[in-house]
Amino acid sequence: MAVNPDWIYVIEGPAIADLVAQVEQGELWTEIAPGVRSAASSLIMTNNIQVMFLTFAGGLTAGLLTFWVLLSNGMHLGAIFGLLIVHDLAWGLAEFIVAHGVVELSVIFLAGGCGLYVGDGLLRPGLASRKDLLIQRTRIGVQLILGSAPFLVAAGLIEGFLSPSAAPWWVKAAVGALSGTALYAYWLGAGRNPTEI
Repeated sequence: MAVNPDWIYVIEGPAIADLVAQVEQGELWTEIAPGVRSAASSLIMTNNIQVMFLTFAGGLTAGLLTFWVLLSNGMHLGAIFGLLIVHDLAWGLAEFIVAHGVVELSVIFLAGGCGLYVGDGLLRPGLASRKDLLIQRTRIGVQLILGSAPFLVAAGLIEGFLSPSAAPWWVKAAVGALSGTALYAYWLGAGRNPTEI
């Protein structure tokens, strides 16, 4: 992207033209008016939860859909950042993402891991039956992603209200670090008996 910004059209298609024009004028699209932040937050939560479930359910395609969702989202984010680097706007998007991105991306990666775990069971059941292994692995995956879904709600609230606000970057970074720490502490400690640690 940094060598040839037109590559973004190969990755994103012609629909990205309006966003590219906005970036070429030195503007980001991350502003959310205070009056619509509540509605935006709800849309963000809904979208993130849908992506989480799609990424997990993609395991039923032997992991192919899961892999595609992760790959396409990674390419999308990389293409956008590449475009912004060319126009010296990458810091603005990084500042927008830092407060909610740790939790949001981590939960999506977890869903992807669970989807690939299910897909692996379909492809390599070993001595177990595919049906039994599918049920077992799906149950484990559902428990993990349902237990993490509330964190996506929190990330949606942060993205809708704090990320587009005029709060200093270090406040957003601190919220990202604290929320990420809470998520990983929960993942590492949930369901464990303190005497087993």
